[in-house]
Amino acid sequence: MTKLNLLCCCIACCMIACQQNKTSDQAGKNALTTNSETERSTKSIKAIELPTGYEIIGEAMGNLDEKEGDEKVIVYNTDRPTDLGTEREMRIYRQEKDRWVLWHTATKPLLTSESGGTLGDPFENVSITNQTIVLEHFGGSREKWKYLYRFRFQNEAWELIGATVKIGAFCEDWEEFDYNLSTGKIVYLKTKDRCNKGQVVGNDILKRQELVKKLDPLPNLDNFYSGENQVDIFGNGEMFYY
Repeated sequence: MTKLNLLCCCIACCMIACQQNKTSDQAGKNALTTNSETERSTKSIKAIELPTGYEIIGEAMGNLDEKEGDEKVIVYNTDRPTDLGTEREMRIYRQEKDRWVLWHTATKPLLTSESGGTLGDPFENVSITNQTIVLEHFGGSREKWKYLYRFRFQNEAWELIGATVKIGAFCEDWEEFDYNLSTGKIVYLKTKDRCNKGQVVGNDILKRQELVKKLDPLPNLDNFYSGENQVDIFGNGEMFYY
C-alpha cells in the first residue's frame, strides 16, 4: 500500500468514527429527551389528595386497559372499625389531562387489618401485571395461608380471572389451589416438606387433581369476598375455599 493510499484509509476511518459518535450522541439525546418528557408528564399530574382518616398501605402504577398511559391503584387503611380491626379500601384512578380521576372503589376483596391471625395485618401487596390488578394477603399462626387474586377490567366490570391459595405448615403438609377462572381450569396440589434439622430440603407430591369449573358470570370487585368462596374439588363434598 502506498503512503497516499494509507493516508486516504486513515481519513476514511476517522470520518466513519466521527459519524458513529454523532449518531450515538443523538440517540443519547433522544433518550434523555424522552425520559425528561415522561418525567415532566408524570410530575405535571396533580397529586391525589389523601382522604381524611386514611393511610396508604399499598400503591401500584401500570397500564390496565388498551389506552395509552398508566393507571394507578391505591390501597388505603380506613378509619372505619370492624370486628377485626379497620376496613381496607382500594381505589383505581385514571389519568385525565393533568389530574387523576377516580375510576372504581372496592372494599370486599380486602381483608381487614386484624384478620391475619397471630401474624396480624394480612395485607401483603398490590401490583399491576399484564393489565391486571394483583392483590395478595398472607396470614395464619402455625399453619400459614396466602391468597393471591387477579382482577381484569372486562365485560364492563373488574372481574376475577385468577385465584391462587396456599395453606400449610413448615415441615408439614401444604395444599395449593390454582384457579384460572378465564378457562375454568383448577389445579390442586398437595405436598409434604422434607426437612433436615429444621431446614426444608425438598418436598414430595402427595396428590394432584385437575378439574374444570366455569363460572358465569365471573365474580368481580363488587361481590367477591376473599376466602369465602368454595369449590368441591374431589366431588365428595370436601370443599376448598378461595
